[in-house]
Amino acid sequence: MHIAHYKCLDDSDYDDDDVYNSAPSIPSACEVSNVTMSSVLISWSPAAGASYYQVSVNDNIIRTVNRTVTSLPVTDLQPGTRYTFSVTVYDSDQQRGNTVRADVATGNVLFINFNFSA
Repeated sequence: MHIAHYKCLDDSDYDDDDVYNSAPSIPSACEVSNVTMSSVLISWSPAAGASYYQVSVNDNIIRTVNRTVTSLPVTDLQPGTRYTFSVTVYDSDQQRGNTVRADVATGNVLFINFNFSA
């Protein structure tokens, strides 16, 4: 098992008409950890003003979680594959805040050769 931590980058410099001045703050301290051949753990610090978060893999929303959830295991990934994980924050008026992203590759397939002797 390969264990690594990847920090997420935010899109605060990204010009997007859907981001309003009153939108919630950016999720911070985002990281992807516990990287295996088929799963990762994505976690983030709470964002001020958040009502819920949308977690995406390769721009496909996989889960919407309430503001008290700050980590999510992602499973059923393919070994040796690069993924982009992102967390987007929304407030109670469904205004979208910024998004944090991390590009991570899952581990490669391990081959173990056991030699037994009598």
